[in-house]
Amino acid sequence: MLRSRSARTVFLVAAAIVATTATLRPQAGQDRQQELDRLPAIKEWTAEVAVTSDCDRSAFDGSRTAIHNRVVTTYQFTRRVVDAPVLTWRGRATTTYRWSVTMGTRDGREVEESAASFEGDAELRITDSTKISTSRPPGRPFTKTKYMGDSVVDSTTSDDEPPTAELFDAPLPTDPATLSGRRTESSYSLFGGVVLSCPAQRQWNLHPVT
Repeated sequence: MLRSRSARTVFLVAAAIVATTATLRPQAGQDRQQELDRLPAIKEWTAEVAVTSDCDRSAFDGSRTAIHNRVVTTYQFTRRVVDAPVLTWRGRATTTYRWSVTMGTRDGREVEESAASFEGDAELRITDSTKISTSRPPGRPFTKTKYMGDSVVDSTTSDDEPPTAELFDAPLPTDPATLSGRRTESSYSLFGGVVLSCPAQRQWNLHPVT
């Protein structure tokens, strides 16, 4: 333990860490700058981001919560914005999604469902990280159905803002300027004013067009 070491030993260890960090930082910064310097030559990119949430839980009181959502957005970035303050490309995005949220018991439950496709504008920004975003999606119909047992007692359909699969805080593209990854995120779905927690898997691929 550090408490049992002499002050000199602790100091030497700390000094070694500082020296190593000081040596590595310029090299890491150099490598990052070299990667960024190569990217402006890329005129177009393609990308795909997919977000999946699959949860099915039953509580001790017999209640059940089920979330089965999948959102896939494909991107075509066809224009680099040369006068942007950071590396930026713009283009179009196409999203396809299936949405299903169930909450209730065997005696009665509510189900919210929607499935659709739509297009919109998109932007790719590369700074210290990689970010892919879309314009505000158009409204799409979501149907809420109430069941008593297996019988439908009420069903309403209304437009709501559908989900898109975007990307935030991803690493920088590496040589030869490709980027792929996967991570688990905390996620939630809103249903009848209740927040239902459900982990999400986000997976992405980003490639230059050659």
